[in-house]
Amino acid sequence: MDGDGDLDAVIGKDNGDTIYFKNNGNATNPNFSAVGTNVFGLSIADVRYTQPTFADLDGDGDLDALLSSNAGFTYFSNNIPGIKITQSGGTTAVTEGGAKDSYTFVLGSIPTADVTITLDNTNNQVNTNTITLTFTAANWNIPQTVILTAVNDTTGEGQHTGVIKHTVTSADATYSGMVIEPIIVEIADNDLNQRDPSFNAAVLNNPFGLNTPDNSPSPTFADIDGDGDLDVFVGGKYGDTTFLKNIGSTTSPQFVLQANNLGITDVGYDASPSFADIDSDGDLDAFVGNKDGDVKFFRNTGSAETSTFVAQKANFGLANVSAKASPTFVDIDNDGDLDAFVGKASGGTVSFFRNTGTATTAKFVSETNDFGLKGLSANTNPDFADWDGDGDLDAIVSDFFSIAFFRNNGSKTAPNFVKQTSTFGLTIIGNSINPALVDIDGDGDLDAFVGFNYSDYADTAFFLNTPPGITFHQSGNTTSVAEGGATHSYTVVLDSIPKGNVTITLDNTNNQVNSNLTTLTFTAANWNIPQTVILTAVNDTVGEGQHNGVITYIVTSTDSDYNGMVVKPLAVTIIDNDLATGNPNFIGDQINPFGLTTGPDGFIKPRFADIDGDGDLDLFAGFRYGDIQFYRNTGTANAPAFASPVNTNSIGLLGPNGGYNSPSFADIDGDGDLDAFIGGADGKLHFSRNVGSAVAPAFVSQNFTFGITKVGSYANPTFADIDSDGDLDAFIGANDGKTQFFRNIGTANNPSFCQTSQKLRHCRCRRQHRLPQFGRF
Repeated sequence: MDGDGDLDAVIGKDNGDTIYFKNNGNATNPNFSAVGTNVFGLSIADVRYTQPTFADLDGDGDLDALLSSNAGFTYFSNNIPGIKITQSGGTTAVTEGGAKDSYTFVLGSIPTADVTITLDNTNNQVNTNTITLTFTAANWNIPQTVILTAVNDTTGEGQHTGVIKHTVTSADATYSGMVIEPIIVEIADNDLNQRDPSFNAAVLNNPFGLNTPDNSPSPTFADIDGDGDLDVFVGGKYGDTTFLKNIGSTTSPQFVLQANNLGITDVGYDASPSFADIDSDGDLDAFVGNKDGDVKFFRNTGSAETSTFVAQKANFGLANVSAKASPTFVDIDNDGDLDAFVGKASGGTVSFFRNTGTATTAKFVSETNDFGLKGLSANTNPDFADWDGDGDLDAIVSDFFSIAFFRNNGSKTAPNFVKQTSTFGLTIIGNSINPALVDIDGDGDLDAFVGFNYSDYADTAFFLNTPPGITFHQSGNTTSVAEGGATHSYTVVLDSIPKGNVTITLDNTNNQVNSNLTTLTFTAANWNIPQTVILTAVNDTVGEGQHNGVITYIVTSTDSDYNGMVVKPLAVTIIDNDLATGNPNFIGDQINPFGLTTGPDGFIKPRFADIDGDGDLDLFAGFRYGDIQFYRNTGTANAPAFASPVNTNSIGLLGPNGGYNSPSFADIDGDGDLDAFIGGADGKLHFSRNVGSAVAPAFVSQNFTFGITKVGSYANPTFADIDSDGDLDAFIGANDGKTQFFRNIGTANNPSFCQTSQKLRHCRCRRQHRLPQFGRF
C-alpha cells in the first residue's frame, strides 16, 4: 500500500469500516501493526459485511480499491497528484547522427487547472522535439511523448551524457512547483576515429594562452559556462585552483586567466581538480584532491551557464586515500551513475570507489579491484577517455616520472585495462606529471595536455593528435617544368607515426614527366623526415605547346590506417620546346591522310587525344547521325598511321541521341587520364568520366557538367587554361555563330565553371557550327 516493497494489509469490518495494518518488517519477515480505521478514506456508510480488494483498475500505475458489501460493489479510484515519467526501454540513450529515444509524461490525477511542464536542455548535448507539454482536465491521463536527438557536433567526446530538466507550473497548488527528476541521456559519440593516437612534438610556453601560474600544474578541462567550448582549471602545488576561460571556440581555443575562480577555495597543498555532474542537475560540480589524501567537494549551486561553487562537508564516501589524492569520475560499469578513481602517492596503483547509489544521489564504496591499472610508481594521476575510438573507456595514468596508456580489452560494463608499451609520441618532460585528454581542436580525436615541473620551471605541454595522412610541400607556388630545361621538386612526409612501413609508389600516368624516385618508404624511425621528389619533363620532339603531366600515387602498408590511403594526383605544367617560332605556313590539301578513311556521313567533328598513353595522338570524330568513331594511331608521334575506325561504344563513350556529335577530351578531374565532353544538336553538354586509366580508358556517363549550362544547339566544346591559373577553362561554339566562355573558378581537381560576358567575336560562318580550337600558332 505504501510502495516500500513489502505487503501491507487492509481488513473489512461488519459495519462498513476498514482497518489498515502496516508491515513494519520486510518482504521476507513481515511484522504488522494497526495504523487506524478507514485510513485513505476506504469506508462505506450504512452497509454491512465490507470486503476490500485492490488492483490497478485504471492503468495509471497505482492500486485502486473495490469494496463489496451487502449493498453491492463500491469503486474507489486512487488519484494521487503526481507526474509519471516512462522511459522507453527503461533507460534513455541516443547516438550522434543516429538513433533517437523517447520518454512519456502523464499526470496521476485530474488537475483543477492546466499543468505546464517546461523542458530545459541544460548542457546543450541533446535536443527535444518540444519544450513545453500542457495537461488539462480533459487530457491529464493521456501520455505525451518527448523525442530526444543527440547534438551532432564534430568534437571527439566518446560516451557522454545529456541532461533534461523539468519545471512544473500550474494554478493547481498540488501540481505547481512539483519536483520531477531530470532525465539522464546516454550519448554515443560518432566523431572519434577508431585508431590509436599519434601525438606530435610538445608545444611549450603557454599553448593557447594556457598560462601556468603555479608549481606542479594539474590541468582539467570542462565547459563550465555552457557555451560549447572547453575551459580549463589548473590545480597547483600551493592548493589554489586557477580558472582560465576559453574566449575562442571549439576548434581554435584561446584561454584567458580569470580573477574569479567561481568559489573553488584553497584545499591546502597539491590541488588536483576534477568536474562531474554528480547530482544530475545538468551542471558540473567540482571535486578537488589534496596532499593529505582528502577529496573536497564543491557543489555547483548556480547553473550550467553560470557556475557558483560552494564547499560541502560531505563527499559521498570518498575516504582518505593516503596522500596526494587525484580524483576523476567515469561510469566504469555502465550502470548510469558515476564511479570514482583516485590517484595516490603510494602503491603504484589507483584507488577505485564504486557508486552504489544513483545518478542523483551518489554513494561511493571503496573496492580493491584496480581493473589492471597498476605497474606504476608514486603519485599516480588517472584520466579516462576512449583514446582508441572503439566505444569503451581506456585510461591514461601518470606517475611522478612517466605516463602509461592502458587499453580496455574488456567492455563497457566489465573493463579490463592492459598497459601498453607505447606512449604514441607523448614524450616525458620533467616530473610531477599530470595528463588530460581532450579534443581541443574539434577534429574528432583526443589531444593531450600534460602539466609538469622541470627544475624550477613549471608548464603545461600540448601534444596535438594528428591523424594518419601524407603531406606534400611544393618548392614553389606552381608545379611547372620545361622540356630540356627547368625541373621542379617537392617533399613528401607522413603526418603520424605508422605501425608498419609505408611505401608510396609514384606513377607517371601519361608519360610526360619523369621523377627521380619511383618509391618512397617511411618507417617509425623516419616518418617525419621529408623525402624529396625531383621532376623533369620528357624531352620529346612533338610540338605540343604547353601541356600537362600527371603523377599518381599508390600507398601500401601493413598499417591499416595508411594502406590504400587515397592521395590526390599531382598535375604538372610542361613548357614545350619543340614548336617553331614565327607564323605558320600550311602546305598541301591531302584528302584522308595517314590512312584515315571516310566517315559514315558529313559534318565530321575531329579531335586528337593520346587516349592510350603511348605518346602519339589518336583521333576521335563525331558525325551527323550520333556516332563517335575512334581511329587509333598505330604509327608514331612523328609518323602517324591511323587504323580503321571503331565505334566508341566499346569503351563506354556514347554519343547523344540528337546527333551532330562533337567530342572533346580533357583531364577535368586531375587524375591523370582524359575525360570526355560531347556537344550535339540537343543544346546540351554531355560528360563522361574516365574511370579507367591513361592507357586503358573506360568511360561512364555522368549527369552533371560542373556548372556548364545553356550551351546552345550544335554545341562544340574545347578546353584550355586560358588564364594560366592551373585549371582548364571551357569555350563552346554553337549554331548561333558565337563562342561562349566558361571560366573555371574551381580547381584542377574539382572544377566549377561560371559563364562570363567575355566572348570571341562573331564569325558568321557558312552553316554556323563553330568549333573553336586553341594552339600556339
